[in-house]
Order: sequence, then structure tokens, then C-alpha cells
Amino acid sequence: MKAQPNQTETEYRNKVILELYKDTKLKTACRNIAGSDYAEDLFHEVILAIYDQPFDKLKRSVDNGYIKWLFFKIATNQFNSKNGSFYTKFRHKDIKEELGKACFDMTNDNEEQELKEALIVRVEKAMNEELDWFDKTLVELFSEFKSVKKVSEQTNIPYKTASASIKGSIEKIKQIAKHELKSK
Repeated sequence: MKAQPNQTETEYRNKVILELYKDTKLKTACRNIAGSDYAEDLFHEVILAIYDQPFDKLKRSVDNGYIKWLFFKIATNQFNSKNGSFYTKFRHKDIKEELGKACFDMTNDNEEQELKEALIVRVEKAMNEELDWFDKTLVELFSEFKSVKKVSEQTNIPYKTASASIKGSIEKIKQIAKHELKSK
């Protein structure tokens, strides 16, 4: 993928993108990172992000053989970062509702539904007020991945650290919610 002498930046970018599109291993990597539901969307977001890279960075990555590393780095960041375009377009989930469902098992009659909604609001408030950014982020990732091991692997945080943080945070949220139940 070396640049040709008379090749424009746009032609070079298009050539790099075409080569990435042809690489089936990159699509498999996206499937491994995002699961089958989001793999294609993640792949396209990464391609767009690579296309938008400054030309010198793109050229340097290609010339030094780091273009696939750049692809994986962007894919992982897009999937895990709440600020990334992939997350905001495709993965945005209502974490408060998921935590509310996970922490409290209630039926759907009207009175309990109202109570459940109030608890979800309290869980959201507890997460924002009682948990620091680290614990809050790990709990949100845990609600998405449903596994401390996956959270640890995706964030490179040691398993014991992630486990202790998540367990302590969920217990704290449960205690706050139980207190809310008793006060209503």
C-alpha cells in the first residue's frame, strides 16, 4: 500500500480503505469485539475514523505496518468509549433501567411499576452521586457485558480490582434502593 509518486491524498486514502475492506480478519475482529449484532456497524465506524485520520498519521501507519493495529485500537476505543461515534449511534442503552431490572425483581402491576420507575430514578441518582467515575464506568460496562472477566479483558483492569469495584458498587446501589423502598 505504498503511495505512488503522482497519487493524491484522496486516492491514497481510498486505496487504504479498499484494502481494509478486503481484509476479512478485520471483520472477524469486529465481530469478536462487538458481537454479531454490532459487528458490521463497528466495522464501518472504524473505517470512517481511519479515513478521517490526518494524512501523515495514516501514511505513517501504513508505511510502518501499523494500520491493522490502528484499526484494532480505534475499534476497541469506539466500542468501549461513551464519547465515540459508535457508542452514541448504536450502543446507547439506558443503563439505569438495566440496573433497575437486575437489582429488583418486581411484577408489572401499576403500583409496582410506579415504584420500579421511582427506583430506577434513584439508582440513576445513586450512580451519579454516590459512585466515583471509575466505579460507575465499571458498573455500566458490567451491565453491558454481564461478566467481570469481559470487563477486565476489555479495560485491562486486573480481574480482582474490577470484581471488587463492581461488587461493592452494586451492593451500595442495592442498599440505597432498599432504603428507598422502606421509606416509601
